[in-house]
Amino acid sequence: MIKNQAAYPPSYFVQIHGTHTETRRNGNKETKDKIVDFLIRIDITHLLGKLGSGDIELLPDNKRGYRGTTLPSLTPTVGDALDEEAGRMDELRLWCQKYVEDPSKVKCFTLKRKIINHDKKMLEQLLRSAIAETNYRGHVSIDFPSNYNSLIVYSPGKLNEWRITNWIRWVFYCTFLWIFAWPLLFLLTARYSVVKVVFSYADKADANDMTRVPTVMSEVDWFHRWQRAIQRAALARMNCKDQTLDEAYRAATEQADLRGVQQGQQQDIPRIGNSFADGALGLLSQSLRVAENFHNSRGWGGDW
Repeated sequence: MIKNQAAYPPSYFVQIHGTHTETRRNGNKETKDKIVDFLIRIDITHLLGKLGSGDIELLPDNKRGYRGTTLPSLTPTVGDALDEEAGRMDELRLWCQKYVEDPSKVKCFTLKRKIINHDKKMLEQLLRSAIAETNYRGHVSIDFPSNYNSLIVYSPGKLNEWRITNWIRWVFYCTFLWIFAWPLLFLLTARYSVVKVVFSYADKADANDMTRVPTVMSEVDWFHRWQRAIQRAALARMNCKDQTLDEAYRAATEQADLRGVQQGQQQDIPRIGNSFADGALGLLSQSLRVAENFHNSRGWGGDW
């Protein structure tokens, strides 16, 4: 089961949040409200590679960790039981066997998922530049949330059933009984946290390295692919709280831009025979089209 679950990467997203603050006065009382202008969420899990592309890493013998203990420790190990030609799968099997044979009544086995070598700083700068091109003047925050970063296997038993039952957990939270329950669970649970699967966005962390090879697509290529769709979603004030922008939306934006270019090329610009005047007329016509599109963007340049 651990090998099967190690094939799946964590769900990985780009999230762009635009907000502004409105001040309201009621007599002498002044209140400030935070208004959400747009929330753009895009799933980029596929950029981590296909299923099974992660590298399984096991806790080395010289590093402290949870090895069926309540506190990080250097012992026990399974290295002595391995043959010289045995690989990671054999070592993982030995750890799983050790967990199953552990006589502890309360125990858990944790698989961690990790993402490395994604140049978030560069991509954030590119995304901020794209939002700035829409003349948005609110506050922009960009983050890269991920879900399913770990999988915990609990041993059967009433205590573990209670700890993962939502309503029981909320009773302990609201009554502050967790203050007493947490130390008890901590001391009673034998923890195994010896396996981690690492998913690489690229073979190196620095996106400016010319020798860097991305697993699927570089940050710059992905940005150019999604730039217009992100700007369109921001102008439309989309709120992707419970959904994500998909490939169909990006393709629709691309087709709309293509139709706009074709229509612009088909429009005849009047000529008066003077090269300087004709150039000015062309520039004026283009500016008017831009102004018309800006005007139709639902009041994007309003007061903030």
